[in-house]
Amino acid sequence: MARAILVASDRSGSGKTIVTSVMAAALSRRFRVRAFKVGPDYIDPGYHKVATGLPSINLDLWLMGEVGVRETFCRYMRGVDLGIIEGVMGLYDGVEVGSSTFQVAKLLSTPIILVIDCSNISYTAGAIVKGMVDYGPSNVVGVIFNNVASEGHYNSCRLSLPSGVVDLGYLPRDKELVVNERHLGLVTVEDYYKEVEELIKHGLELAEKYINLDLVYELANPVSCSEGDGEDDGGGKLGVAAVAYDNAFLFYYRASLDLLSSLFNLRFFSPINNEVVDDADFIYIGGGYPELHLTELENSIDTASWIRRKSNSGTPILAECGGLMYL
Repeated sequence: MARAILVASDRSGSGKTIVTSVMAAALSRRFRVRAFKVGPDYIDPGYHKVATGLPSINLDLWLMGEVGVRETFCRYMRGVDLGIIEGVMGLYDGVEVGSSTFQVAKLLSTPIILVIDCSNISYTAGAIVKGMVDYGPSNVVGVIFNNVASEGHYNSCRLSLPSGVVDLGYLPRDKELVVNERHLGLVTVEDYYKEVEELIKHGLELAEKYINLDLVYELANPVSCSEGDGEDDGGGKLGVAAVAYDNAFLFYYRASLDLLSSLFNLRFFSPINNEVVDDADFIYIGGGYPELHLTELENSIDTASWIRRKSNSGTPILAECGGLMYL
């Protein structure tokens, strides 16, 4: 039976994405692993996909509701041995509007592993963990310490963990595990694919050395999905959907594309490379960083003319964020 566990923290910037990705990569050597991401995030799932080879799926209570989150989770857990869900921000952030990591873990009955950044603390780590366990209360089953300077530092961090919370190990402080950031968070995988591959390869070796991966798997709960949860209705196609996809337009939710593909035959095109899809019945231009590719987009005369013709002829066009900037 498939199992699942959730990785959370007390805040952003603690190393959740790195810990999730390198654990997923290491466990993918033994199991079929899929990662998930709580909330509306396009960037972290790219790191997950490099780690596991499978698309990472968003679980957003605000956008999808409880039924949508459960159905999506069950659909994408099919054929998977282990699901690893990465939380968003701190464990309880968003609880006031019903969209926190804590509430996703509760909905899916998923145990929680905390990532605690020990770069500027030691004994206080246990107090942070105790506070997070008691506040919910939440089903925190284990802790992984990040940015640990030495074995002695690690021993200090794990000294005062509350009862019932297991020490799962740590990742050492390592400049090769640092990921660059920009205004929407981490830099995208597409910008630094080889570097991200090397980072995860290096990180999984550290995970195998310093993290108790066997215990991580044992602590994961069996997934409970009713028969038919997440079933697709099927049906005929409505035509061809042209989806812009390149380094300028790359922010898409995998579940959204899968839903779109159940309605249309998807054809991807690159505005940067001046591509068109003449027989498109629908055009979808997602977000990304078009501002970093202004010269290429300005010179893509064929793409711009094609979109204008399609718009004038009544073809539906959906654009989001950077896609709206482009239009």
